[in-house]
Amino acid sequence: RPAPLTRSARHFWAALGAARREDDLWCTTDADIAVHPWQLAPVAAVLRGATRVLLADDVGLGKTVEASLIVAELQARQWMRRALVLAPVALAPAWLEMLRTRFRLDAVLVTAHDLQRWQHRPAAAGNPWQQAAVIVASIDLAKQATAMASLETVGLDVLVVDEAHHAVPSTARGALVAQLALRPPWVVLCTATPHAGGRAQFDALCRMGRTGLPSDAPMQIFRRHRGDIDTVTPGRSLRVLRARLASHEAQLHAQLDAYVRALQHGPAGREPGVQLLCIVLARRLASSPEALRQTLTRRLSSLDDTTGKVDERQPSLFESSAEDEEDDDEGDDPWSGRLGLHSLADERQQLAHLCAAASGLGGGAKLRMLQRLLRRTREPVVVFSEFRATVLAAARALPADVRPAVLHGGLTPEVRAHVLDRFLRGGARVLLTTDVAGEGLNLQHRSRLVVTLDWPWRPHRLEQRSGRVDRLGQQRRVHALVLSARETSDDRMREVLQRHSDEAEAALRAHRHAGPAADTRLMASRIRQLRRWCRLGHDARGHGIAGVWAAPARRRRSSTVTVACVVHRLTAEGQVAWRHLAALSVTLHPDSGRPPRWKRIARHLATLPRIANACRHAAATHASRGHIRTGPALARIADLRRILNAGATAQMQPSMFDRRAETQAEACARARAAVD
Repeated sequence: RPAPLTRSARHFWAALGAARREDDLWCTTDADIAVHPWQLAPVAAVLRGATRVLLADDVGLGKTVEASLIVAELQARQWMRRALVLAPVALAPAWLEMLRTRFRLDAVLVTAHDLQRWQHRPAAAGNPWQQAAVIVASIDLAKQATAMASLETVGLDVLVVDEAHHAVPSTARGALVAQLALRPPWVVLCTATPHAGGRAQFDALCRMGRTGLPSDAPMQIFRRHRGDIDTVTPGRSLRVLRARLASHEAQLHAQLDAYVRALQHGPAGREPGVQLLCIVLARRLASSPEALRQTLTRRLSSLDDTTGKVDERQPSLFESSAEDEEDDDEGDDPWSGRLGLHSLADERQQLAHLCAAASGLGGGAKLRMLQRLLRRTREPVVVFSEFRATVLAAARALPADVRPAVLHGGLTPEVRAHVLDRFLRGGARVLLTTDVAGEGLNLQHRSRLVVTLDWPWRPHRLEQRSGRVDRLGQQRRVHALVLSARETSDDRMREVLQRHSDEAEAALRAHRHAGPAADTRLMASRIRQLRRWCRLGHDARGHGIAGVWAAPARRRRSSTVTVACVVHRLTAEGQVAWRHLAALSVTLHPDSGRPPRWKRIARHLATLPRIANACRHAAATHASRGHIRTGPALARIADLRRILNAGATAQMQPSMFDRRAETQAEACARARAAVD
């Protein structure tokens, strides 16, 4: 057992651990995170000049940690005063916990209650976006008019957008991110699926925050797969299990195909909405007969007996729009009640016949295969489906001893949290969920088996589902199973998803811009070394000790001492540029001819200018010559100033009855002051 450290030794180790070379990561010494080399590359790129970063690593590789490292490092160097983190509503609390507990940052979560209080009493409540250095909020809350009114007056230095693939063009989310990205010097976008099947959406994501001026640098993309880095998890196996349809279910597929062909040859067969209707009907039957039955029932009830127009009081056919993807399959679409055949009576008769045929099939072949799988294993299982009707049908079909937990977009956030906690604590062996649980949840400590009942609409959804258990911390090999019905639309969907996935990877490789390389392995080793020194520099109560340490030589009566001194250099603004520990061997010659007492040496060390000068010289000699580049950030700030000045010339005409012109001018002036 090692001997306890003396107080002088703890002085030394604390000072050594507090040393900050210019190219060190200053925020990682005290951060409560595991150090992985690949997670240090984005923050190193920011220190080397990157201002717009897209974190597109595979699901489960720690993009939240990478983005938090960037925010924490800019805060540690005092380059940042305020950062805004926008995330889906279900992930905002996780971001707040990460920033507070892991990185010890001053972070708060802005809620609708804060905005309402500020709206009614602005002077007393204070601007909710100025409560702390790091503000976390739901992107759906920030896009509201009340939130934008209070957010326009806040100066931002860093913008972080989680699950950035939701900020697609022509949506309120996309407009919000595009507007905010032209204000801060640093923009960080996080998504494991930047190319969700559409090239236009990916190009718009790469343009976020671009000023369009000659000095504007391209978006720097970090796309790392599990095979590109060291072993993170024990691996993943993906298998497609093909279910054979029963005779009655195969007959239902044939009847639906006949109805779809009739729609395509109907009066509106060439309309894009009718084409989409045919695809959705086939996909829902491929998921489960119950999902098709509910869809056909809604369509049957929405057809008016005389006009064939949409009855707006009825629930609609289609899934949610891109504006709110959490509400799985309960959205609105005008084609849900549009007459598709020439005769209204003929179409109602075919719909009623299809509904009756689907009612007698229950869950179908895929749910029967799921039951067989659950009988063969006793492990916890996560089961995904894109449709809520399939999830509820599976919950009814499973035996009582399975104790399934059901999660979907129709539940309140409180109920979702309770269901998820029940599964994580072992109260349920099976978690049946829609894609509402496809983002941000960490299920790797509970399960390693994921079952997908239907091919998703977009290719990134399949990776998101498997990524709930294939994450950092998973100790066992992950098994992902996809149930596919033979000779149905599943075969076509699989081919389409594979083609879109290949196109996405090709686009990502073409747009990947590699910035200055950083030796992240060396950086990780340096961080671990600093952490060991800091632990040695704490006493038994965990209190850190800082200062100067001096120790005598081995000979007790010698006048030679070893001096360790912390030397730092400040910038013109008073910020710490670097902090270094200098160690010297110094010989003192007292007037009495006898070696001085140790306490007297320690008391008078600070008054000796010769030692202080020597320490400064040693620090200058050993100071790191890093590659920190502030030029690109300063150039972007200059571009942002030009954009603001250009926009200030096109102001609104003042009016006698409103203050919109004055409010716009005040907001623009505050934005220019923040940039200055």
